Amino acid sequence: MPFAITGLRWAFAAQQLTSLRAFHASPQPKCCRRTLCSVPALTSAAASSDAATAAAAASNLDSPPVTTTGDAADAAPELDPGLYIVSTPIGNLEDITLRALRVLRTASLVLAEDTRHTAKLFSRYDIHTRLSSFHQHNERHKQALVLRQLQQGAAIALVCDAGTPGINDPGTALVAAAVAAGLNVIPVPGASAVLAAVVASGLPTDQFLFCGFTAPKSGARQKQFASLAAQEATLAFYVSPHSLLAALEDAAQVLGGNRQCCLARELTKRHEEFWRGSLGDALLEFRQRGPRGEFVLLIAGGSAGGDGGETPLSEEQIVGALREAVAAGESPSSAAKSVAKQLGQNRKLAEDCSGHGTLVDGVCHCTGSVWPAPGDLGYTGPACELPIFGAAISDTTDVTAECRGSGCASLGPGDWSCYAISAPFNSSWNYFTLLVQRTSTDEKGDPDLFGLWTDGSGSIVPNTSVRGWDFQDTSSASHPTILKSVRKADVAGGQAYAGAYVCIRAYGPSPVDFSLHATLTSCPSSFDPASATPLECSTARDTSEAERRYTECSAAGECVCSGQWARPVPSVFPGIGFEDCSTPTLNVSRAALSLNKTFSVEHQELQPDSWTQYRFHVDEDDFEVVVSVALEGEPGDPGSADLYLKSEQPAGWGPRQYDLRPRWNAATGDRTLEVVLRAGMSQWRTGVWFAGVVGSSAPVNFTFTIHKNDCPGNCSSHGTCTSTGVEPPQKQCQCDEGYGGIDCSKASSTLEFGHTITQEPVPFELNFFSLPPVTEGQLSGNVELVVEAAYQATVATHWLEAHPSVLLAEADGDYPGADHFRYKLSLDRPGSPYNLSLCPSQVRGANWTLAVYNPMPTIPIGYNVTVHRIGRCLHACSGHGTCSSDGLCECAADWAGGDCSVPLNTTSCLPGSQRALDRPDQHGTCWQECRCAGNGTDCAFSDSCAGFSCQEGWRRRATEDECVQDECIKDEFHADSKQVCLKNCTCPADGGPCTLATTCSIRIDIQGSGGRHGVGGGAFFFWMLCFTLAGGGGVLAYIHRRGVPPWLPIRERGYLGGLYNEMSEHNGI
Repeated sequence: MPFAITGLRWAFAAQQLTSLRAFHASPQPKCCRRTLCSVPALTSAAASSDAATAAAAASNLDSPPVTTTGDAADAAPELDPGLYIVSTPIGNLEDITLRALRVLRTASLVLAEDTRHTAKLFSRYDIHTRLSSFHQHNERHKQALVLRQLQQGAAIALVCDAGTPGINDPGTALVAAAVAAGLNVIPVPGASAVLAAVVASGLPTDQFLFCGFTAPKSGARQKQFASLAAQEATLAFYVSPHSLLAALEDAAQVLGGNRQCCLARELTKRHEEFWRGSLGDALLEFRQRGPRGEFVLLIAGGSAGGDGGETPLSEEQIVGALREAVAAGESPSSAAKSVAKQLGQNRKLAEDCSGHGTLVDGVCHCTGSVWPAPGDLGYTGPACELPIFGAAISDTTDVTAECRGSGCASLGPGDWSCYAISAPFNSSWNYFTLLVQRTSTDEKGDPDLFGLWTDGSGSIVPNTSVRGWDFQDTSSASHPTILKSVRKADVAGGQAYAGAYVCIRAYGPSPVDFSLHATLTSCPSSFDPASATPLECSTARDTSEAERRYTECSAAGECVCSGQWARPVPSVFPGIGFEDCSTPTLNVSRAALSLNKTFSVEHQELQPDSWTQYRFHVDEDDFEVVVSVALEGEPGDPGSADLYLKSEQPAGWGPRQYDLRPRWNAATGDRTLEVVLRAGMSQWRTGVWFAGVVGSSAPVNFTFTIHKNDCPGNCSSHGTCTSTGVEPPQKQCQCDEGYGGIDCSKASSTLEFGHTITQEPVPFELNFFSLPPVTEGQLSGNVELVVEAAYQATVATHWLEAHPSVLLAEADGDYPGADHFRYKLSLDRPGSPYNLSLCPSQVRGANWTLAVYNPMPTIPIGYNVTVHRIGRCLHACSGHGTCSSDGLCECAADWAGGDCSVPLNTTSCLPGSQRALDRPDQHGTCWQECRCAGNGTDCAFSDSCAGFSCQEGWRRRATEDECVQDECIKDEFHADSKQVCLKNCTCPADGGPCTLATTCSIRIDIQGSGGRHGVGGGAFFFWMLCFTLAGGGGVLAYIHRRGVPPWLPIRERGYLGGLYNEMSEHNGI
C-alpha cells in the first residue's frame, strides 16, 4: 500500500501540471488531479482487492499494512534486513519514539512477549503488522524459525510488554544467536523503567548497577544483598508487589536500616510515585499501606547513604528501649516497630524474638509449643512473630471459635494469625478444604490465606513472606470469601505430615475480622457459603438419599454424579464443576426451541466461580441461533457473569475450551451478554451445543435466552427477510430506510454539509450517520470533502487504552465497524480536531455511512462531527467570479473560461487565445484567434479562421475554410457469377470531395458457353489478364479447368470471388 500511495501522488502532481498548461476554457480538472486532495489511508479490512494484493506483495506480509491518513509524506522507506530491538512504553502509551512507530509499521513481523498487550499499542497507533508471540515458554523452539527468516532477508522487530527487550525480558538468547550467525541487530532505544527511576530518585547517578529482579527466596536474597554491600554505585532492582516487603526486610537486615533508598512505583502511569527514605522507614511504610503496583527499588551505595557497617547497639541498649516503649503503653509488637525505626537496627534483634522467645546464637527459640493443642497458644516464625492457635476440625464449628476471645480472628493492617490444624497424612482423607469469610461489619479488609504442611516438630517454620508456602489464596480483595481445596495426592512427601499451619494475613490498610472453617473428605469438597456447611460432592452430609447429587464416592476419591449433575458427555474439561457435582446441565429440547420461537428461563442463580451448562441442538435447516444472558438488577450492582459456547462438549473458559464468547464480557461491566451463531461462520456446526455461564466476584441472578431466527436478528423489525437466490440459499435482510447492518439493527441519522453533529458524553460503541450523496457537479468540479471530528472524555486521556475513531464504509449490507471500514480517522487527543480529506470520487456510487466508534463502550465520551464541502477553483476564478461549493467558477458578466480569465467582449481578449464560431452551412467550426495591435493593448479576434474543424463524417478541403463529404474512400469491387466489375474512386487535386465512377473501369464476363470447364471469349480474356497481372497463367489455367487443389489456401468457392476478394482486401489489386 505505501508504494501505491506514492505512485498516486506522482500521478496527481503530473496531472496538475498538465491542467495548469491547458487552455483556460478547457474542462475543469477532477478533484484528484490536484495535490490538495490527498488519498486517505485504506485499511486492510476494506481496501480493494487489487490494492491489498499489491500491498501484500510489496511488503511480503500476511495482510496489507495501513498508512496514515491526511497529507502524510511519502511512504516510509523499507527496513534493512535484521533484528530490531524496539523499546515500547512502560506505562504511558505516549512514551514511544517516531522511529519505533516506523519500524513497527514497516517490519515484516513483530515478535511480542504478549500479543494481547502489544495489540493495545497497535490499536492506539493504527499499526497492523503481523504479531507473533515470543516469550520464555516458546522462545527456545521459535528461535530457529526466527533466525531462518532473518537469514532470508526479513526485517523482524522484537518487543516486550514494557521497556526494552532483553532487560529481564525474553530476547537475550535470540540476540546472542543472531550476533553469532552474523546477522544485523539494530537497537531502537526508548522508554526504560530503570533509567527513569535512577534519574528521578535523587540518589547518585554518576554510577549505578542494575541487578535485575531480587532473588525469589529469602536466603538467596540475603546473599545477593551481602555480595553488593560494599558497592559504591547506586543499586537498582526490579521488585514485584508480592515480594516487596520481604525484599525490604532482607535489605534492611543485610545493608542496615539507615541505608537510603528510593521506591519508584507505577512509573509513567496514573499513580506514579517516588518514595524516598531509609530502608527501615520503607519497610514500615509499605507494611502499613500495602504494596500495590510494580516497583523499582534503588538503594544508595555503601558510602552514599549509610551502609550496613555501622556498629550495632548492644543488646542491653535495645532491650532498654523496648522496655521504655512498653512502659509508655505500647504493645510489644508496636514497641518493636518503633524501636526499630528509631535505632535503625535489625528488626528481629530489636524485637528480641518479638518478646516470645529467646535469642541464642542468632536463632530465636520460641516459647510455647510449635504445634499447640486445640485451645493452646504458641509462637513460630524466624523471629517468633507468628502466633499459633491450636485448632480442631468440626463440621459445625468455626476453627477460630476457641480463640476468638484472644483476638485470633481480628487482625490489624499487616498482622498475621496462624492455626495448627491436625490432618494426619496416614488417615483416610483425600481432600483438605478451607473456607475463609470476611465478617467485618464495615465490609472492609482483605484476608489472605497461606498454608504450610508440617510434621509438627518445629523443623518447618512459616514466615511473613508470601513465598515458601505450600498453598495460598490472595484473591479476597474482590471476593469476600476464599474457598481453597487441596488434594492429598498432589502433596509431595506427605506421609510424614501431621497437619498444616494455616495462616491469615490482613492485607492492605484496613483491619479485618474473619471466620475460618476446615473439613477433611474422601471426595472433592466445598462449603455452602451461606451456612458454612461442609459439602462433599456438593452435597451436605445430612442430605436425604433422594436429594443427593451423587450416587457414590469411588475408592479413587471421585464423585459419581447423578441426574442433571452428571457429566453430559464422557469427556469434559477439568475445573468447570463436574468433578464435585457442582455444575448442572439443563437440556433445551427441540420442541422448546423451534424456528422463531424463544426459549427463556428467569431467575437463574449463580455463585462466584460456579457454572451452569445449557445443552441445545442446531439443526440442518437453522440459519441463526442467538444465545444471551441478562443479569438481573441495576448497573453497578455487585456480581457479574460470562458466557461461553462450545460444540459437542460443555464449554470452559480456558484456551481451546470454547468456540464462541461475547465480544464484550464481564471485564467491561456489560450486564447483557450475547453470542450469535450464524450459518457461514467458521464456527458453525450442526448437532449438540453447550452454553456455559460462569459467575464472578459475587452471587447474581440472570435470565438465559436462546432464539432461532430465519434471517439475521429477524431484521430487528426494521426490514424484510429475503433469500439470496444462490446455492446453497442464504438469507439476508432488506432494511427499511434509515436502518442498516446485516440485521437492520443500526439506525443512522443524515449528515448535511457544514452542519455539526454534537453528542454529549454517554457510553456507546457505534453511532451511525449517512453521508450526503455525491452529485455529478462535485465529480466534475474541483471539490474537497473534509470530515472534521473531535471527542471529549470524562476520564484522564492516558487512562484510555484505545482511542475513538471515525470510520467510513459503503452501505453494502453492513455498516462500518471495528473490522469493516474503508477509511479511518483516529482521534488521539480529546478536544483536538482531526481532519480526513476525501475526493468526491472516493465516496461516489452507493450510499456511504459514517460511524463514530468508541472502542471502550462502557466509558462515556462525547464528540463533534462535521462534513465540509470545499470548492477549489482554478486561480480563484481570476478575480472575475465566485467559486461554488461544487468547485466551479461562476463568472461575472463578459467573462468566461474555467477560471473566468477569458473576456467575452470584442474589443478586448487574451492574446493568443481562440474562440469558436460555428458555421453550420459549411459543416464546421471556425477558430478565430485574438490578435493585438503594435502597442499590445488593442486586442480583438480576427475575422479569418486560424483553424477550421469539421463535423464528424466531413473533412476540411485542403486549407480552405470549408468542409466536404466524400462519396468513397477507395475503389469499389463487385463480382458475381456473370462478371467482375471494378469502379474507380477519384479524388480531385484541389481537395474536393472524392467520387465513385458510375461505370466499370474494368469489366470481365465470367459465364461463357463452356461453363466452368469451357473457355469462352470472356474467359479467354480473363485468363490473359490474369497471366499479365500475376505472371502465373499456367497455374490459374490449371485451377480453372481442374479446380482448387487442397494445398492451395484459396476459399472453396474458387477464384471467382474468393481470390480476387482476398487480394483486394490486402491491396493486391
